[in-house]
Amino acid sequence: LGSTAANGGDLERAFTLYGEGRKLAERFGDARGLRWLEAERMYELYWRGAWDEALALADDLVAMEHAPATSEFDARLVRAWIALARGDAGGALNDAEAAAAFGRRTRETQFLLPALAVSARALAAAGRTDEASAVLEEALGHWVGEAPTYASFWLSDLATAALAVGADAFVGACQRAPTSSRWLRAAEAFASRR
Repeated sequence: LGSTAANGGDLERAFTLYGEGRKLAERFGDARGLRWLEAERMYELYWRGAWDEALALADDLVAMEHAPATSEFDARLVRAWIALARGDAGGALNDAEAAAAFGRRTRETQFLLPALAVSARALAAAGRTDEASAVLEEALGHWVGEAPTYASFWLSDLATAALAVGADAFVGACQRAPTSSRWLRAAEAFASRR
């Protein structure tokens, strides 16, 4: 339920639900649930602006032996976002490439779209606009073509990349999206310079 709220853009509700989930997981000794909720806490820390704490948690997850691959994937996304915000395009590219490799291996939309989106954004930030454009096109093909899916947080990365390489295709995809969300409305407005 928390993830559904986050995917729709209701972050405060998601954070409340995650907190309740952590309490229940602790109460019932659900170690697997606690590991998953720890990755969700990393997103919360990032979105609340507690970047140093989010980065420390992300670094721990990447360095952890036998960490679930999905936890490392989440950590790579958060590290890439923080690197981009801090002007470290090279660091962002390293994490974005690792996330994209995982997303392409799984071919699961929940991993592939965020990975391609952050990769396109990192490539654009590094001035590699031709590559960014190709990855943006790949992401749009998966989003509205092969596997229509919920319009979620990864749209902010695609919108940022689209502004760097040409936003028309992205804006058009937003307008044809089968579902809407706060993320979608904000990303379309941003890419349309509204």
